[in-house]
Amino acid sequence: MINYNRLIVLTLFFSVVIVGILGVVRYNDFNYLGSVPASNAHFTLSIILKRALNLNTYYGASGVDLARINGGDYLPVYAPGYSFAAALPYGLLQIFNHFWVRFFNPLSESISLFLESTALALPSILSTALISVLIYKLLLHFKVSKTIAVITAWSFPFATFLLGYTSTTYNGLLAASLLLLAFYWLVVPEKYNLRIPLLVGLLFGMIANTEYVVALCFIPSLVYFYIKTRDKYKTGIVVAGFMAGMLALGLYNNALFGKPWTFGEQFTGTAFRTGADLTSITFSGNLWQSLYGNLLSPAKGLIFQAPLSLLAVPGLIYLFKRRRSSAVLVISYIAIVALVYAFWHDWGGGWTTGPRFYTAIVAFLIIAAGYFFSEIKRKTLVAPGFFGLILFGVLAGATTLLFGPRDKFSASYDVSRLRVIQRLEHLFPNPVSVSSLAPYIPKTFGVSLSAYLVLLTTLILGSLIILIVLSRRNVVSTYEK
Repeated sequence: MINYNRLIVLTLFFSVVIVGILGVVRYNDFNYLGSVPASNAHFTLSIILKRALNLNTYYGASGVDLARINGGDYLPVYAPGYSFAAALPYGLLQIFNHFWVRFFNPLSESISLFLESTALALPSILSTALISVLIYKLLLHFKVSKTIAVITAWSFPFATFLLGYTSTTYNGLLAASLLLLAFYWLVVPEKYNLRIPLLVGLLFGMIANTEYVVALCFIPSLVYFYIKTRDKYKTGIVVAGFMAGMLALGLYNNALFGKPWTFGEQFTGTAFRTGADLTSITFSGNLWQSLYGNLLSPAKGLIFQAPLSLLAVPGLIYLFKRRRSSAVLVISYIAIVALVYAFWHDWGGGWTTGPRFYTAIVAFLIIAAGYFFSEIKRKTLVAPGFFGLILFGVLAGATTLLFGPRDKFSASYDVSRLRVIQRLEHLFPNPVSVSSLAPYIPKTFGVSLSAYLVLLTTLILGSLIILIVLSRRNVVSTYEK
């Protein structure tokens, strides 16, 4: 008997992977890949090629993502998790290349650059695919129909600004997948064996090594786990798993910065030039400006860059009524990430499109939106509104993928400059045509821009059609029994 549920999961997963790899192809020199952020990619290269925990060889191309402390080594300012995750596929690629060159002719420059860029981007690509699958499974757990679950899960990678981030080395997607996986193991099991609390703890330990702010979500998760189990021993296992990750982070920080609890993020901006410790100014952001910019401004705001998140608020209200403890946990995650980053001096995430510091919570907003639609789908105009937001999201995602996640047109912490009309004028100063887009996506492997767009559209829309067809098969999943 055909397992349609498994086919849905595989289709969802591999459609994201294929489109993510296709995103790597969009530039023929592949140099754009590492620019968000640059130091993650270069640190991976340093680990594998130089066997060194510094950026001395690559500092000239790493921009503001590194610091030189007291005239010593050039060091990355980000948490090291992404770079070490990418080290595995990148190291395997180097081994493959060694034997290929030994037994066959060397690979062409284009193929070599493509494989290298894909290996570096693989953690982001696989993380996005995993998030999509987890959204689908969680919505089934929340008793949402298969069809709504697959459409909602599909919308995360293909109807948000994060589509353009899948082929980058940005650590946010990896942290987001770890957080959602931890959430999955917290809310889905009715009973916890000893492996689950250890897994949850280790996942948060890995998050601490990937994105520091997101690691704060461990606090409400630990409270949730203890209230649900009332088991001090298993709660202690969760803490032990988390502390293992913190120990690894402390050893890393001590090796690079001289103290276990001195972090690379403390050495940003002018630290590159002066070696100054900028801890005192890092949390100097304006709360209301940050929230407005990350929620409502066209270049950064979720309302434009992930339109389906507009339904998250009523979705969380419905989820709170039906599944109070899960809703409270989700709300706590959203509040922690949004508020902590609101006070960060770089709250806008630099010259990038979309609120990239909100990456870890976008999946939860999409889940809430899907839950809301499931609850009131039979009301007038609800379905057209839901699919209309997805359509606008597809446009946002495609724009970010085609032009790259680094905002080339207008990015500023002065959110008053990010008006809709001004944004559109900067983005499309002349009538848009395939030829006018050509400078952004040159020919790669002999593939023209037109062929690229046709292939991209076919894969994205085709995957949605296949998912809807599979979801409507009369098969009851384990979550719906």
